[in-house]
Amino acid sequence: MPYEKLVQGYGHIVNTIYNPKQYYERVITFFKHFRHRIRKRANIEPRYFIALIRSIWFLGIKEAGRRYYWKMVAWILLKRPKDFPLAISLAIQGFHLHKVAEKIRFKPIEVVPQLTQ
Repeated sequence: MPYEKLVQGYGHIVNTIYNPKQYYERVITFFKHFRHRIRKRANIEPRYFIALIRSIWFLGIKEAGRRYYWKMVAWILLKRPKDFPLAISLAIQGFHLHKVAEKIRFKPIEVVPQLTQ
């Protein structure tokens, strides 16, 4: 496979894998197949409430992919409310991965010289 084609394909993956639309669709698909174990009621700690408020602010108001965030939140609350904390956690992790992918995307890729045999 030519090196340029490989780099182009990798760039396409990085540009799309953590795109908010595709990421939140994968989160919803995950919850369609995920079976929650029955466990004791979790204690709600202040840090979890703060994380929820911050996710609403950053992901639900400030970010460009907020439509997909709210779509995922609505789906999880209607279909799988017990999984709401995990869904918010996955949304926060997706935001982080999206930011990392943006940094990778804009880095210039050095061309590796062809190895001669």
